[in-house]
Amino acid sequence: MTFPVINASKHIAMAVTGKEVADAVKVALHKSDQGYAYIPLPVQMVSPTNGELTWYLDKDALSKKQGRP
Repeated sequence: MTFPVINASKHIAMAVTGKEVADAVKVALHKSDQGYAYIPLPVQMVSPTNGELTWYLDKDALSKKQGRP
């Protein structure tokens, strides 16, 4: 699938698990004004035009994200 097709979806779900992806999750979910180097990832091109994006993350995937719940 291409990003335009994905972004046209009504519901998009990202299921992410494991500590090996924690660095990528930190980068993918950060806001650009947080003061650390920005490394663009393909997942950051997922942005539904008229739908919802829901992330499902386990605690290992979130282990490096600051300010996590």
